[in-house]
Amino acid sequence: MSSKQPLIPPTRGGSGGSVSSIDERRAEKKRAGRRLWLVRGAIAGGVVALIALIGWLLLGSPAFALRADSVEVTGADTAYSPDSTLETIASSTDVYEGTPLLRVPLDTLESEIMKNPNVDQVTVSRAWPRGLSVEVIPRVPSMMQRLEEGFDLLGPDGVSLGQVTDPYPGVPTVVLSGYGTDGVTREAVEAAEVWGSLSQGLRDQVSVINVNGADITMQTTGGAEILWGTTDLSDVKSQVLEVLIAGREASIYNVMDPAYPSTR
Repeated sequence: MSSKQPLIPPTRGGSGGSVSSIDERRAEKKRAGRRLWLVRGAIAGGVVALIALIGWLLLGSPAFALRADSVEVTGADTAYSPDSTLETIASSTDVYEGTPLLRVPLDTLESEIMKNPNVDQVTVSRAWPRGLSVEVIPRVPSMMQRLEEGFDLLGPDGVSLGQVTDPYPGVPTVVLSGYGTDGVTREAVEAAEVWGSLSQGLRDQVSVINVNGADITMQTTGGAEILWGTTDLSDVKSQVLEVLIAGREASIYNVMDPAYPSTR
């Protein structure tokens, strides 16, 4: 007679372990997420701190502040009055000594330097870590207005560059009727155009260019008068005048209409 064993349902002890394992994984995932956010927050905070430090160094720290002895100037030595130009640059930049370079207003500096009549163009740029680079294109005398005593040197636009006692070499002597007024610029441009049309041989013979409105005349070193008229056809007039002067000596050379020149 065989005995029957009682039926014992299978245990499911493994399921409790599975639930515990899932919970642990979930908790670990949360902890990893928190760590990731902490790392990201630390990195973001570090970046912000670094940006703030760089901003302070550039905008507030004396480490990158302007030093007067670190201002480099080029081009001023070719100006008619280099000392005056350098003084203007120094007085303009000295105001900002100790100011962080990024806070130095370059446009304002250029405007201040341009007030010097000897400066035609200027470019100011930062020269790290503590300097400025100032590049000057100076006005150079293009002509000299005859005065009762001496001469006033003028730029190509009629701007006065300073007065001298003796003639300035290489530029024409002019008498501009608009001298000292707003009309001097146009007359200076016209005088420069006529002078530019003359050959070197003619320049050597011209002593004065007179511009009175639209009427231009010249005197030669020999005392003759040249009737030029307007600046129209200046190159043609120059060629005709050279032929006239070479052909005969006269007291008046008229090339106002170069197609019908005359002398007397």
